[in-house]
Amino acid sequence: MKFGYRDRIILLIACVIIIFCIGIFLFIKPKWEALEKNQKALDTKQNEWSQTLESFKSIPGRQKTILSKYEKGKEIAAEFTPEMNSVELDKFLQEKFMNTDIHVAHNVRAKGAVSVTDQGTSSISYYYYTPNFVTYPLFEAADMDGSLAKAIAEKRKESDILSNRAAQTVGSGKSTLTIHTDRKDLMELLKAVHEYAVKNKDAMIINSVSISDYTFGLLPGEIVEFPEEITKDADGKIELSEVTIKESEATVKSDNPTGTSANTTKKERTDSADPGYTDVTIQYDVYYMQEPMKPYVGPEYNESIWDGDEWRNYTAAEKAS
Repeated sequence: MKFGYRDRIILLIACVIIIFCIGIFLFIKPKWEALEKNQKALDTKQNEWSQTLESFKSIPGRQKTILSKYEKGKEIAAEFTPEMNSVELDKFLQEKFMNTDIHVAHNVRAKGAVSVTDQGTSSISYYYYTPNFVTYPLFEAADMDGSLAKAIAEKRKESDILSNRAAQTVGSGKSTLTIHTDRKDLMELLKAVHEYAVKNKDAMIINSVSISDYTFGLLPGEIVEFPEEITKDADGKIELSEVTIKESEATVKSDNPTGTSANTTKKERTDSADPGYTDVTIQYDVYYMQEPMKPYVGPEYNESIWDGDEWRNYTAAEKAS
């Protein structure tokens, strides 16, 4: 069978078309699909890299935030007392508040056993003031647009927020001791604790003071006096001051029948108690908070490390320098 010229041309064209289609499906189409797939992967990776770069750029801000919180934690911890065990707490109380020259001279002394607990925990609640608002029918009727109720809610906002916060648990130590003291030295002791706490920014509190005899064994109008100067013997030991019981200048006076003023008659002392002194039980609490450890936030971030292509050759298996 012979093909004519026209048939041969048609057959040639058909063969070219078939070969072209086969080439498209076998070679061009897979490459095109691979190109589209790779382009999508490239776009995804470029998007991830952009996000990663933004994350890297936020490093200085995060470092600053971490260090800022660390400094804030240090400030809060500084408001608490350094941690002490029971032995250290007992020594601290004796050296700072009890065995002072003035207390030794005035014969202020501990009585009975001193209770000192080892480190434990305590819960500290937030301190806040809750304002009180009185409402009544006429008040409610006057609040025609709700502005009065809104104003009350605004004033209660702080206390409402703080009332919902949980109490914080911190370390603590406790000591309960009974001392035999006079009125003035007791007040000086309590004052010394307060002044020390304020000066050293320590968290301590005297929870309770129980006085056995509020008159301190004195009759109405009597006061206790000690020598103003503290004396020491040849060995340097403090000599006990002699207690003088005298009548206060503020003793009430009354007119006598003769018209001259005379001190009100005192009752005579009938007991053998130590005049001017009594037993006082003090409960002392101290609170601790662990100071935060300084965090390592890494070196300062430098964006120029991404310049060039050297970093592209780094692999996760390599040890970062």
